[in-house]
This record gives sequence, C-alpha cells and structure tokens, in this order.
Amino acid sequence: MLRTMSFRRPDNGDEQVPRPLEITAPIDVTPAPDALEYGDEPRPARRWLLGTVALGVVVASLLVAVVIPHQRAVQQRRDRVSYDRLLSLTAAGEASVEQAVSHTRDVVQYAEPLLNSPLTSQAVRSELYRQISSAALQSRAGIEAERQRLADDRVIGRAPRLRAARAATLTYLADWSALFGQAGGAAGGPGGDSNAERLAVRAALVNAAPDAVRAARADSVMGSVGR
Repeated sequence: MLRTMSFRRPDNGDEQVPRPLEITAPIDVTPAPDALEYGDEPRPARRWLLGTVALGVVVASLLVAVVIPHQRAVQQRRDRVSYDRLLSLTAAGEASVEQAVSHTRDVVQYAEPLLNSPLTSQAVRSELYRQISSAALQSRAGIEAERQRLADDRVIGRAPRLRAARAATLTYLADWSALFGQAGGAAGGPGGDSNAERLAVRAALVNAAPDAVRAARADSVMGSVGR
C-alpha cells in the first residue's frame, strides 16, 4: 500500500513554524476473496447448477411417483387384453378340435359295422368311405379356420411368453388339421404326440398368464381330447 506525505513551507521565511504532517492513503476497494466465494449472492454459474439439480430432483420424483406407475399400469392392461385374446382364440381352437373328433367319430362308428361285414357290397363300402372322408375334411376346415384366426390376430402382443404360447397352440392345431386332412385318418384319434402337444400348450398358457386368476383359467381351457 502506498502512502504520500505533503507539507507547506511557513509564510515567514525567518520563522520556522511546525506544520501538521498530512498523510493520505488511497482506499483499496478490491473486495476480499471471501466476499466472492462465500458472500450472500452466489455466482451465476452456481445458481444455474443449483437450479439444474433442483429441477432434476423434481423430475425424478415425478417419474417415480407418477410416470413410471402409469406406464406400468398401461402395460399391465395391454398384457391382460393380449392374454385374454390369446386364451379366447386357443379355447375356440380346442373346441373346434373336440367338435371335429366327435363328428368324425360318429360317422366312423356308424360305418364301421358295415365296413367289417362281408355282406356289404363294394358300392356301399365306397359310399361309406366317401362319407368318412367328407366328415374328416369338414372337420379339418373348422380347425383350419380357428388356426388361421389365431395366426392372423394382431391384438395379441409380442411379449416372448405370449409368442411362445401362440406358437405352441398353432403347432397343436396344425397337427390336428393335417390329421383330418388324411381322408378317414381321423377315425382313430390323434397321433402319439398330440397329448404331449396339448400339455405343452397348457403349460405355455399358464406360464404366459399375467396373474393367478388367468393362470387358473389357462389350466382348464384345454379339453380332454387325446387323454
């Protein structure tokens, strides 16, 4: 810090009169470092940072309290709608299989005694085989219609478990359809793997169920064909 001194000569050159010494010092107006760093007013950058942090806390709170639960609820509703649709179409497919088996079996049971009789003419035998073939193809058409509805449906979501359940059901219906496609081949019932496929469909439906109530429904939706 610089200091300056000033004094005046006496008016009378012969007489030495002491004069008061005047000392002036410049005022240092530079603010102390603490005033900038710890003063009442934070710097603009700090205010921006504090505002950003506060905004982030508010947004995070909204996400946790409102947005995420809402999205979860919406997704759960979609899953339930998709699953209910899958379960409905699967039940319709199984019903078509049961109806096909019942209808074709009735025709076969009617024709079987005549087919096994040596007294039955060849013309009658041909007519009986034609009726069995027609019943089998008619039954196949019903199964194919339900299988196609399931394959074309767009309501069912793309969740892995739903896709697995749909695929298992489509395989099950396709095998029954192929069996009835063989004229007269449906009389004896499904092949050796049909029961295993039916159980696989049931397991896949239970596994894909979004809640316990729907899992219980899935456990009973498949019929008794092939047991």
